Amino acid sequence: MSNEMRTLQQAFRKFGEGAAMLGPLRLIESPLMVKRVEKTVPRTWKQRFFERPWRPWQKIRIQIEMVPMEKVYMINGEMIIGHPATIQKIKEELQSTREVAIDCR
Repeated sequence: MSNEMRTLQQAFRKFGEGAAMLGPLRLIESPLMVKRVEKTVPRTWKQRFFERPWRPWQKIRIQIEMVPMEKVYMINGEMIIGHPATIQKIKEELQSTREVAIDCR
């Protein structure tokens, strides 16, 4: 289990055992919740000499990727805002917690 899920479970424990006791919980997906990751990529000799602008002494280029944030925002204990991929992980975790809570009764 990832650290994000453990942190989320610890936050949920304040409100009671299992997802069934949380009451109405709104999960809001926002595709704009991404973080910027910069990677350095080595340039080939062909790229260094034949690309424009001409910069043959520059050995690397910086490639920027946008990846989903693992963090979520919890507002007033009833609303969770996060990237769709992260919200999907939360839904799966809540479903497994709910199944465990039902099996224990």
